[in-house]
Amino acid sequence: MNDYRFEELKKDLSTGREVEFQYKGNKYSISHNKEGWYLTRFGDDTEQSFANSNDLLKYGTIEAKTLNEIWDEVIVESIF
Repeated sequence: MNDYRFEELKKDLSTGREVEFQYKGNKYSISHNKEGWYLTRFGDDTEQSFANSNDLLKYGTIEAKTLNEIWDEVIVESIF
């Protein structure tokens, strides 16, 4: 169970925060730099890039599902 709601994630990303989480045994990060926002799976460095956090939340996928669809199943490790 994830106590960190998707709405909180949206708000935090809009202020520039980053998140690391696990989903089905894989570790992921949502991060950014001056060039854009990234959804990355650790281990094989599979990466999706987006112009902004809204696009990442709308179009980023894990196993063909949006983050909103899977968010109740993730385990958030870090918010920074």
